[in-house]
Amino acid sequence: MPVPGEIFFVKNLSNVDKTYKQLNDEFIRKNSGGYKDIVTAISLGGAGIVVTIIGVFFAAAIYAVAGIAITLLGAADGVKKALDNAKYTSNMSKLKSGTYKYLRIKTAVYKTFTGSASGNAWSYTTKQTAQFI
Repeated sequence: MPVPGEIFFVKNLSNVDKTYKQLNDEFIRKNSGGYKDIVTAISLGGAGIVVTIIGVFFAAAIYAVAGIAITLLGAADGVKKALDNAKYTSNMSKLKSGTYKYLRIKTAVYKTFTGSASGNAWSYTTKQTAQFI
């Protein structure tokens, strides 16, 4: 029987790939700061706006791909953290120039045993990672 608090990998849920054009089109559609380009927004100090909009964009895509009952609470925050870890502020210009073809966000599902007497109480969480490819 698992120990309460023990975490287990369940499965990789999805890979969501987006090109610079797809990201930029969504960014332009959702931003209200007047920026017309992700790289320009980052260079002008709008990195927070960029990561927030992209985080929400990817989180929605991850949820659509998932198609399962696990609630992906905090997916947008997970994507934001993954983008920071992937050094998006410097790599986004490489994505725009074609050095990279797309940005991939991977989502993995984990379950944590919560300690039920019946042995079947689990909570589920997701973790996102980002990679420029």
